[in-house]
Order: sequence, then C-alpha cells, then structure tokens
Amino acid sequence: LYCSLKLPRLVVGTVGGGTGLPHQKKGLEIMGCYGADNLERFAKLIAGFALGLEISTISAMTSHQFAIAHERLGRNKPVNFLEKEELTQQFFEKNLLYNQSEKLEYLTSLKESNGIITELSADKTSKYIGLSLWRLAGQEKKLLLKSKTTDKETLNCMYILTGMVDPKLAKPFGNFGEHTEFVNCDKKECRIYNHLTTKGSQNIPQVYGTYTNSEREISLILMDFLLDGEMKLINSELNVNVWGQQEVLCAIEGLVENQILLRDFDTQKNSMNILKFEQLEEFSGAAIEVLSESYSGRFPELIIALKACWSYLANNEEAYKKQDLEVVHNDFNPRNIAITNQNLAKIYDWELATVDLPQRDSVELISFIAHSENLKLSVIEIIEQHRKVYNSKNGKNIDEKVWLEGAKFALAKYVCTRVILYMLGNKLSPYPFLKPVLSNVCKMVIKDLRLC
Repeated sequence: LYCSLKLPRLVVGTVGGGTGLPHQKKGLEIMGCYGADNLERFAKLIAGFALGLEISTISAMTSHQFAIAHERLGRNKPVNFLEKEELTQQFFEKNLLYNQSEKLEYLTSLKESNGIITELSADKTSKYIGLSLWRLAGQEKKLLLKSKTTDKETLNCMYILTGMVDPKLAKPFGNFGEHTEFVNCDKKECRIYNHLTTKGSQNIPQVYGTYTNSEREISLILMDFLLDGEMKLINSELNVNVWGQQEVLCAIEGLVENQILLRDFDTQKNSMNILKFEQLEEFSGAAIEVLSESYSGRFPELIIALKACWSYLANNEEAYKKQDLEVVHNDFNPRNIAITNQNLAKIYDWELATVDLPQRDSVELISFIAHSENLKLSVIEIIEQHRKVYNSKNGKNIDEKVWLEGAKFALAKYVCTRVILYMLGNKLSPYPFLKPVLSNVCKMVIKDLRLC
C-alpha cells in the first residue's frame, strides 16, 4: 500500500521573522528545521503529519470507528449538571424525600460498586453520578443514593463498547439500541419505584424518595441499603449454592406480586414497547457471527445454542399472541434479588424493565442458578412452579403446554439479547459469573427446552 499527499501551495519559513523568537526557534530546532538549509525538511514534515491524519481518519471511517470516537470524545451542549455539593439537607427536603422531616448524613462513596456504564459516563462529565452511602441522622439505618446516567449516555457507552469488540457491530447496535429496554432507563426506574411504593409493595427495598429533572439530566433514587447480615441471601451471583427450592419460590412469588401491582403502570409513557425480532435481527445476527469466530473452536455447543435461539425467534413470534404480557423486571438474576431472613423477596434495579412474556424473568433466573448444589428442582419443574404461582395469584388457568411454549420463546429472546451482550462485554472485561451461566444456557436450549 502506497499513500502520498500533495500540498502544492504550502507556505513555510525557517529563517527571518518569527523564527527568531525564543519559543518558535526552539521548536524548529527540536525538529531539525531551523535555518535556510532546512526549508524542505520542514515542508515534508508538515505534509507527513497531514498525511498521517488523513490515513487515520479514512481508516476510522472505513472501520466504523469515526462516529464512535465522536460519541466518546464529543462535547454536548452545556448542562447545569448536579454537583455533589448540592446534596444538602435542603436539597433533599425540597426535591427528594417523601418524608421531609427525615435528616440525612453522608457516609461515603461506593464508587467500587459502580458498573462499567457508570464509570465510562463519569469519565466524560463533571456531573455527580454513581452510588453513595448515607444514614438517617441519629440512627444506624443506612441508605443508598443512586444518581443515574441518562439513557443516552447508557446507549452511547454500549455503542462504544460494541464497536470496541468489533467495529462491524457498531452500526447494527446503533439501529438496535433505540428499540431496547435501555431507552428511558433512568426515568423509568424512578417511576417504577414510585409506583410500587405507592401501591405498598413488600417486594422492593424501602424507597425514601426519587427525583428527576430532565433539563439537568438528574435521576436520583434514595432507598434502603440492604446488608448481608440482615438478608438470607444477597449479591449471590458468584455463590448460587445458597439458592434452593424455597428461595426460588420466594423470588417468583415476589416477582408475580410486583407484576400485578404494575398492571396500571404507564408503559407507553416510559417507552416500554415489545421488542420484535425484526428490530433485533440485524444486531443479534452480526453478534452471533462475531462470537462464532471466538467461541466455535472452544465451545461449539454454545454457538449451536445461539444459532438455535436466533432461528427459534425468527419462526415462533406467534407465542406472544397466546398469553398476556406483563411488565417484567428484565434483569432478574441473583445480582438484583435479595431474600430476607423472613423469606421475603426484595427485588431491585428496575431500570431495564420492559413489556414481555412473564416467563422472561424466570428463565433468566434459572440460567444463573440451575447448577446450585442445593436446588433439587429441574428446569422444567421451576418453569412449572412459576406457572402455578402466576395462575394462583392472578386467578387464571394457563395451560401447561402454552406456558412452556412461552418459556421457550422467552429463553430464545433472552439469549439473543442479554446473553449476547454478556458475551460481548466479557471480551472487554471478564465477567466471573458468565461461564456457568453459558453452561446452563446451553443445557436449557439443547436438552431441557429443546429449541434445536
């Protein structure tokens, strides 16, 4: 490959005028360009640097990295961002607290608990985002304050990350992202907590207040900080052996009870639309192709499972029409579920909630805990337990076969959306929980529910 650049009217000087000033002279000397004999060298260096920039720009455009770089490094219009110094008692009383008589004391930042999206967003802005720990004045009660990234920041970061994994994924994800559960994720979580709190839900952490301000890009949630010692299980994605039949039933019962309370939640206002196959087809197809290059040699069963799920989605979308849809948590795994010592589920992190088949949540939970040594229920038995709880609490009589069809479709969709994102993200920053999840997914797809 030979590249050249012509600059036919380049005006340069290495003697006289400003070249005699101290800093200008020093700069020319560093490049070996000071003096009458170095005029051509100076011109060639300028042309060479210009050519290097042209090659870099063309390469970035060809590999679809040019737009990603602008998203990552670009500067938006000025916004009066929330600063940590604003988080005073007066601010909380005016904007956040349900009970304005409660007094708060700041304890510490929980930066180490922030996710990769929050950390990437924090690097690009001066606004206060992430997790922090607070306390009710005069009490030992600890509270968690979540200052959330906007949905645009979340989608931009995911666009960047997918492009970093493989440039050919950037454009498909850009088209896919606007249809996903990430749209409106910041405001949606605040509204869901408000709704469930108003309805008296026992299956979320206690919420002390929320606040959103679109102009200032603020979304705040103040809620109970759940402590290990007060919970039967919490943050158990790397310790799934704590999950047994009782814990699974507690989680499912709490999930269904919250879904009932969310029946009148305004899903249209919160952009919670049903994701159709045609909207995810381009991205999931491209992602499976990229992942096949990495995994087919080491884990051929996994690629078989991915392709089987993709094919199943393409051919079985009618499953939606056979049963009711619900507001599903859509991130229902041991990272977001705690069980109290009184066997009550506390379900949190609702930012990815969407409208889908109710089985969507149970198949995700199964994919995380199916290998628990203390879980005696099979995959099919857990799905059946979910059906019985759902029917009982809703006064319905959904047929076992119809429910199982929905579970198959929900599994295929979960694999072609969330599992694929886990696998792509794992190429950048390893997820310790992923290997057993992928093993469980393969078993569910190939042996338990037999999607292929």
